[in-house]
Amino acid sequence: MMLGVGHARAVDPFEELRRRVPVLSGVEPTGPALMEDLDAAGGVPTVLGQLGDLIEGSVRLADGSSTRELQQRARAANGPVHSLDDPVDAAGAFRVVRGNLAPDGCVVKLAGTERLQQTGPARVFESEEEAFDAVAQQTLKPGDIIVIRNEGPVGGPGMQGMLSVTAALVGCDEAKTLVVAEPLDRPGTHR
Repeated sequence: MMLGVGHARAVDPFEELRRRVPVLSGVEPTGPALMEDLDAAGGVPTVLGQLGDLIEGSVRLADGSSTRELQQRARAANGPVHSLDDPVDAAGAFRVVRGNLAPDGCVVKLAGTERLQQTGPARVFESEEEAFDAVAQQTLKPGDIIVIRNEGPVGGPGMQGMLSVTAALVGCDEAKTLVVAEPLDRPGTHR
């Protein structure tokens, strides 16, 4: 599981949003469907169509139509796309949590994990490369919490996804290690 740590931003609106917007499709790497399955079901327009009034309908798209018009053209729920009445996860894809690492709160992406809590020693690294080296050199213990600093929009470059660290953890004893990082996480890092 990756944890995206916010910097002095109000996270409460995210909690309100996640309570209202369910997960309507389970696509790899954490769900059973492939992207091809989602595409065959009508893609993102089908998902947006299921969200109904949860989506602001007046937003203009690249083709000049509105999101509401896109929803009206969308297919019915099918294949990997579920309806609001039968969501993959009614509670949403992330949670806002607070604790000693994030007293003001942070947004936690839950996809790819069943763990909602972890206690263990924090191993703090100043970069993704330092954390990767620790994984590669097998200096971590199962249950360690990897904290990667200085990789957000300020530390950069850019908004890295920490893919090397999470990929290196998969398949080794440290696979149950929690990774905490400053950047907004990328879908490819769901583990």
